[in-house]
Amino acid sequence: MAYVNHQGRAYASLLCEPDAGSVVILTEVRVASDCQGRGWGSELLRQITADADKAGVVLMLSVEPGSEGLGLDELRAWYSRYGWEPVTDAATRKVEPDVLCRLPQGPT
Repeated sequence: MAYVNHQGRAYASLLCEPDAGSVVILTEVRVASDCQGRGWGSELLRQITADADKAGVVLMLSVEPGSEGLGLDELRAWYSRYGWEPVTDAATRKVEPDVLCRLPQGPT
C-alpha cells in the first residue's frame, strides 16, 4: 500500500502482513530533499493515521533516519506528535526506543 502526494515528491509505503490481523507496518515516509520543510511528510502521516483509526488497525514502524532529513531523535519526536509510542518488549520489559507503535484512536 502506498500514499503519494504532490506528484510523487512525497510518499509513504506500508506493509500489511497476511497473518498480522490488524497490524500495518509503516516502512517509509519520504519527501524529496528540495521539498522538505513544507509539511508534506506531516500531511502524509495525518492521512495514514486517520485511515488507520477508521479501519481500527495498529500501526508499527522502526525509526531509521535516511541520509537526508530528520535525525533519530527528531524522528521520534515527530512521530510522537501523531500518537506513536515506543514499544516495550513483553518478555524482557525493556523499552525498544527505535520501534514505535500507534494504537487506533477514537474521535477527539
